Amino acid sequence: MITVVHLITGLVRGGAETTLSRLVTRMDPGRFHNVVISMRPPTPFFEELVSRGVEIHSLGMRQGQSSLAALLRLKALLAESRPQVLQTWLYHADLFGTLAAAGTGIPLVWNLRNSEMGGTDGKRMHRVLVRMLARLSGQPTAIIANSHAAEQAHSAAGYRPRRWVHVPNGYDTDEFRPRQDAGRRLRAELELPRDTLLIGHFARFDPMKDHGTFFTAAGAVAKAYPRAAFVMGGCGITSENATLQQAIAENGLAGRVHLLGERKDMPQLLAGLDMLALSSAYGESFPNVVAEAMACGIPIVATDVGDTARMLKASGVIVPPRAPDELARALTFLCGLEARVSRRIGAQGRQIVCEHFTIDRMVRQYEDLYTNLVVSAALNPARRFRLLPEPAE
Repeated sequence: MITVVHLITGLVRGGAETTLSRLVTRMDPGRFHNVVISMRPPTPFFEELVSRGVEIHSLGMRQGQSSLAALLRLKALLAESRPQVLQTWLYHADLFGTLAAAGTGIPLVWNLRNSEMGGTDGKRMHRVLVRMLARLSGQPTAIIANSHAAEQAHSAAGYRPRRWVHVPNGYDTDEFRPRQDAGRRLRAELELPRDTLLIGHFARFDPMKDHGTFFTAAGAVAKAYPRAAFVMGGCGITSENATLQQAIAENGLAGRVHLLGERKDMPQLLAGLDMLALSSAYGESFPNVVAEAMACGIPIVATDVGDTARMLKASGVIVPPRAPDELARALTFLCGLEARVSRRIGAQGRQIVCEHFTIDRMVRQYEDLYTNLVVSAALNPARRFRLLPEPAE
């Protein structure tokens, strides 16, 4: 049995967190034991993983508090679990995991989940953290990147790992699939006419997601297509968000935008759309929502960030970031297509995901990497990784 400890900054519902959840709940339980450690306090997503039988711990770290106690707690958890691999997710976990694993001999693997490191909206401390990690990037045994864009961007930032490993995100194509009645159900939920054109945008409220560009484009589309309505969701995407309400008013979208917040029924929501928009300005590496919508057979308009263009191919339209006029023109173009043409575009997207980005393929790549790390240690006694001592009684 190979024990893998996964250290992640926190467990809000985001791309990295979702991928981690999919991974640890699908790896072969006969060969792997997964332990998840969140640096931050428990969240609803944390509790959801607990309910699914995942062994999970929290270091309880809060902003502004000393991290020494948390570091000692992490070292104690590593001593208790005695992992063969320590897998870190996101920058703060990369740094914290490197400190905790120093001198232990545990193979350390970082996991990069974004491309550009903060864009023009990035915070100074975030940029300092990336520079620090670049200097430490020779410490992990391997660094996983979920996109070519992530590897290229981090190489440009000074990352010089011993080994790059490319593992794209994977998706359950039985869960994310076309659903014949999804559109009818979604329109009924939103109390909209059956002929409404539904344009989706699902992203947490964050500068990198560039909701401003989407609202500007949506305003133009709404003028051209009175039947169009806009369905939005994600952390912070609620009617209580004053910034969103102001953008809705400024772009003449009153009554046309439905803010759903965080939802657990994404397969049904995406399958009910006529099209999906991604308006991110920077930072995306391999956006889950794009591939999930592709698996549901939904045409997409997306900004050219991360590996989105590589993913999308002929199943949608790529536009420049921070270009609302271009985004509006592309959405308007899709709105004007005949239904059979839209279905054909969507089918192409689903085929891409089924051929290249399945959950089984992703899990197999992680399992192979972890197995190879352990086997390599066993076959090279001089380089054998030293296990941590048993915890004191």
